[in-house]
Amino acid sequence: MRALRLPYTVLVGNHDRRAACLDVLPAAPRDAHGFVQGWRDTPQGRLIFLDTLDETSHAGQLCDRRLQWCAAALADAPTDLPIFLFMHHPPFEVGVAMMDRIALAQPARFMEVVRPYRARIRHLFFGHVHRPISGSWLGIPFSTLRGTNHQVCFDLSPQAPHLSCHEPPAYAVVLISEGTVVIHTHDYLDASPRFPFSRPDMDERAYVLGPLPSQPGPPEALPS
Repeated sequence: MRALRLPYTVLVGNHDRRAACLDVLPAAPRDAHGFVQGWRDTPQGRLIFLDTLDETSHAGQLCDRRLQWCAAALADAPTDLPIFLFMHHPPFEVGVAMMDRIALAQPARFMEVVRPYRARIRHLFFGHVHRPISGSWLGIPFSTLRGTNHQVCFDLSPQAPHLSCHEPPAYAVVLISEGTVVIHTHDYLDASPRFPFSRPDMDERAYVLGPLPSQPGPPEALPS
């Protein structure tokens, strides 16, 4: 991450250790109680970073001190700035049964803290579920994406086992302007071939969707 040319903040997830994160990652925020949370005001809005780690469980935790800190960060946000929330655990069920069992343990209490500010919260970002999911909660748009290691299999059955898979890993690039929030999810290990939509000498609406005649096609697979 030292090679990054833009400011960045790191947060903790359910596999992390808070002390190790604070010891070795200078970009980890720290509140007065030693939790990995903080906020940053930008021209686009106030970014609020929350620590939902419970080192005794894979489920999320927001104790009284963390909830009070979150309430203060929301209340203190300049009224002319929109708000963006970042956290690891989702504060609601996403429909994947095994992940819902280890979501945030205090969703109702967190909802009470957030509800008065929901008109100013432009987006909620979270991780944990290792699935590309988007929607709204309390009228707040949210999104998450696949992880950079393993993924959680897509199965909405209540009896579905907790299975991982190796769907392509992804990261997201978020473009924020005064009236829009655009999220690009990028499968950065995708090796599928790139090719033009059409030839220069043909109607651009007539798609080629493959290599041009003057270009070699992808190599044929060798027999196993």
